[in-house]
This record gives sequence, structure tokens and C-alpha cells, in this order.
Amino acid sequence: LSQVLQKRAVQVTVLLSFFAMLLGAIGCIQHLELGLEQTVALPKDSYLQDYFHDIATQLRVGPPVYFVQKGMNLHPDSEDVNKTCSTAGCYPNSMLNQIQQAAQIAPSSYIATSAASWIDDYISWMNPSLNRCCRMYSNETFCPTESTDDCETCFDGNSPDPLFHLHGSRPTVAQINKTIPWFMEAIPSKECAKAGRGAYNTELKKSATDPIPHFATLNTSSLSWSGRFTLPQGAEEKVVAVYDDEPTSLIGYVLMSHQYHDRLEELKLQSLHRRQRSGDSFKPIQIQEEDLAEIAPVKGREDAGGAAGAGPEDAKNLILSEDTTHIKHSFEDFAQDGTSKVHFQVTVYYATQFQEIRRLFGKGDETFIHSLLRCRKWETKGGKSNAYFAKTLDDRFVVKQMSKTEISSFLTFAPSYFRYMNTKLESGNEECCLAKIFGVYQVVIKHPSSAGGASKDIRLDLMIMENIFYAKAISRIYDLKGSIRSRYNSEPTASNAVLLDENLLEILPASPILVRQEARAKLEKALWKDTAFLAQLGVMDYSLLVGIDEVNSELVVGIIDYIRQYTWDKQLETWVKSSGILGGAGKVPTIISPKQYMKRFRIAMMVYFTLVPSNERPEDQLNPEAM
Repeated sequence: LSQVLQKRAVQVTVLLSFFAMLLGAIGCIQHLELGLEQTVALPKDSYLQDYFHDIATQLRVGPPVYFVQKGMNLHPDSEDVNKTCSTAGCYPNSMLNQIQQAAQIAPSSYIATSAASWIDDYISWMNPSLNRCCRMYSNETFCPTESTDDCETCFDGNSPDPLFHLHGSRPTVAQINKTIPWFMEAIPSKECAKAGRGAYNTELKKSATDPIPHFATLNTSSLSWSGRFTLPQGAEEKVVAVYDDEPTSLIGYVLMSHQYHDRLEELKLQSLHRRQRSGDSFKPIQIQEEDLAEIAPVKGREDAGGAAGAGPEDAKNLILSEDTTHIKHSFEDFAQDGTSKVHFQVTVYYATQFQEIRRLFGKGDETFIHSLLRCRKWETKGGKSNAYFAKTLDDRFVVKQMSKTEISSFLTFAPSYFRYMNTKLESGNEECCLAKIFGVYQVVIKHPSSAGGASKDIRLDLMIMENIFYAKAISRIYDLKGSIRSRYNSEPTASNAVLLDENLLEILPASPILVRQEARAKLEKALWKDTAFLAQLGVMDYSLLVGIDEVNSELVVGIIDYIRQYTWDKQLETWVKSSGILGGAGKVPTIISPKQYMKRFRIAMMVYFTLVPSNERPEDQLNPEAM
């Protein structure tokens, strides 16, 4: 045999044979399946053989495929929609029609089914023939599918407003701007399966620079999709998933729980009875029913657990109650190992007062809870804090972590905040620049300890505020304090950049922020009242958040971070920075006493906003030191 192998022809043949076997093995790799075939490990007559056979033949699907079209122009004169959609009137060779054709030859295209598309569902949803889909109240606000109120179909031609008259099969720009938010807020149901919430409400985002609606998909790859879906159902038997890395989902779950609702009703009754026994009752607020519709949910839309049926006097008494109506709710669920438990605890601070704030100044608890179910961390360029900062996926609310000092300060002056918000309610249309706080919570997550290690506990004190930029096309953002010490963002062109005072002063001569006299007078009056209130509480270091909406020619402003009081550590910081020990080139420190901060803030804000020249007599300027 050795003599045979030494022959050159045999050696070449053996090498070629081994090389052919190698190539064959490489070609077969893609057909190999990992692991032991389950059917091999079972007897041939086992009842599980049929089960595994059905899984192998019926459930053999691959990963989802996304076809992304960026910068779609929804204008009726544009062909982008017809080139994309697959409904009536769309081009035969549109993207979705081609995908549908590819699904019919799945073995070669590897596409199992036709694509689900928001543009198709939106066109169907707004069709007046589906009279349970796009609906509105008489005041032209969105009417949910599940509402039993007398609502009108959006485009049935009966509305006196020409905005709700369809001309052709494609909506106008104004109709899209009006109804797209409704589509993404609508919850799918058996009456209207085409609604967009859940499937599309986190996938679409309007361009901030183009007046014609363009939408592009958002990146949701950073979201966790391993939620806890098996927790006990909440009110109205609704299932709420909890995500360990999204603290707002824990808050939403607690606010939907039966235990929270029961305790909340107890605290509300106790507060009202206590005020009646003490004789400290208030006269009813003199607000007409039609005025209440502007600040409270439209009649019939109050959600379970809200103050539905409560009159203005009860609402006022609940807001003004100084009872510490805190609710603590705990629950647990299995950890990843399937045996140990993760413990969750959520504390709802001033539950009854904040529920009334949400009902009277927001859209009630139902919308609030739906928004909290998913959130994403939000990283801005220019901020100096390393605290947890997030936004709800629907962009309605901002979530900010509070320090121990901030939570202590807020719990101390919270009754004053509620009283001040009540004065805004009584005064009707009086302007207020304070970004509204809709809830303060503590979230605690206690994970089981690993072998030989300590447990990983998470404790977050969170404040949930309105996003003043919600549904606005903001192109520039400023965070203004009226100080020029360490108030410069060196990366002004970065994505999500928040510009500071020195950035604004740098471009102000060439690009001033112009406001009309009437608007400037309203802003000045509101700032004076709000800052006087904050000074009385000993609060400083707040900012005016300014957004430039160039599309709609609007200036969006709101006072944020108005939680920090002038405590001993801030007084020490003021002294150190004023002394120049840490540098500063003689600039006035950012942290000064509340009254000094108020004066400097007022003066700076009036400098930052330039009055548009006009023939009208300018109004007298207010005293920046007035309280």
C-alpha cells in the first residue's frame, strides 16, 4: 500500500479527493441545524412527534424584514404615496405591490407574507366608509373608537369646516397634519382594526425643517422587547407590560392596578371629609361648563379612576388639600433565572392632587398612563447633569431624575405649587410659563443577589413634566438662565444640541429672536408672576427653555428645573464662586440668592427677546425687582 501511495498519480488523486470532500462539506454547512433534533430524542410513537412536526412545517419563519422609505412627501401633488402604497389608486409597480408579488414566490424571494404598511392603514382609516375609525367631537378634537359619545365621522362631508371635506382619494397637507396624530393615538379594536397606536405610533416622526409633511422611521433598536406580560391585570382587565429598564412602565402599571385605584378613592374621600369637618371649605369656582371643556376632558371622556362627576368645588378642595396623599405599591415577579424574585416598589407622591392636575390641565389619567407605557433615554448635547433623563415614546412627557435634595424640596413646597396652579385655573386664560409637573414618583427595583455578590438595587426619584415641544417642529433649542458663567455649548451643531446663554448672545446681533409687542407683553407678565412665586419659595437655578419653530413661526417657551431651593450647600457654592477661588474671570456666579436670581433672570430674558419695530406705543416695562 505504501508503494502505491508513493506514486505521483495516486497522490494527486488523494489530494483532489480530500479537496472535493472539503468543498462539499463547506457547501452543506448552511443546511446544518444547531442542536439535537427533538424528534430524534423521543420515541417514534410519542404524542409529541406530531406536535414537533406541526411546528417544523407551520411555524418555520425567519426574522422580520423592514423596508424603510425616508423622506416620503405626502403632498397630494407628489407621487411618493402612489409609488409606495398598495390600496386603490396606487401604482401597480409600487413598493408594497412588488413586496406582495414577491411573497407569492416565497421559496425564491424568502418573503413569507405581504408587508404591513402605515400608509395603507392610514388611507383606509380615514376613509369615511369606515365610520368607526376617524371620528371627532363637535369641537373638532379626536374621538376614540371606544368612546360611546355622539361623535362625527371625520370626512363624511357633514362638517361645516372645509378642512374635513375630502377632494379625491388623497388628503391635503392640512388634513394630514390634523389627522396623523389622531391615527397614531387611535387604539386598534374590532370596530376599527386599522388604527395606528401600537403598530406605528413610535415609528413615525415629522421632519422639523420641512413645512410639507415628511415622515421617517424612528430607530427602536435600543428598546427592550422582553417585557413582563404575565403580571396581574389592571383596571378594566387591561394588560400592562413592565420593562425593567423603563421605569415609566412600572409607574403606568401601578396607576392601572386595582390596589392603587382603591387606595386613591379612599384618600380622596378622606381629604374631602376632613376639609368639611374642619369647616375649611371653599366656595365653588365660578367657571361655566363651556369653559371647563377647554381645561378638562370633554364630557364623557373622563377615564376610570379620574374625578369623573366631581364638581369644581371638589376638584378645588382636592388640589388645595395639604394632606400627604402618598401611595406605595409593591409587587414582585420572577427574575431571569426563573426561580428567584425581583421586587418592585413604586411610591406615588401626592396622588390625589396630581390626578386633579392631570385632569384639569392635561388629558386625564388614561392618556397619561398610555404615554408612560414605553419610554426611551434622552441624551441632549449641552447639559451637565448625569441624571436619568428620558421621554415617553409618544413625545408627550419628559422624565427627569431628581436628586435627594430636589425631592426633599419639592415634597416641602408641593402644596404651594398646587395652590399656585389653582390660581391659574381660577383666572381663566392667564398665561403661565411654568412647565407643568404631572407627577412625582419613586421607583425601586431590587434584583436578587448573584452568587457571592451583592444584589443590584435601583432607586430613582422621578418627576414627569409636560414636553412643551410636543407636536412642534422645533429646529433650535436654548436653555437660558440669564448668566454667562459656564453657559456655552462648544458643540452647537451637534445632534440634539441644547444651546446656552452665551451661544445666544453670540448670534443675537446677526439673528435676533423677534417677538411682537403684544406677545412680549404677555411673556413679560407671565415671567414676572412665575418668578415672583419661585422667589417666595426660595427657588433658584431654574431655566427658560426656548424652542424656535421656524415652520409655524412660533416661539415656544417654558420655565423648567424650578425645584432647587437655596439651601446651605448652594449658599456655600455662591460664596466660593464669588470669591474667585475656582476661577470664573470675575463673572457673577450662576447660583445667587432667589431674589437676585429672579432680578437677573427677568432682565436677561427681556434682553434676549427683541421687540419688532411698530408704530404702536410701547408698554411700560415692569420693575425687575417687583415681587
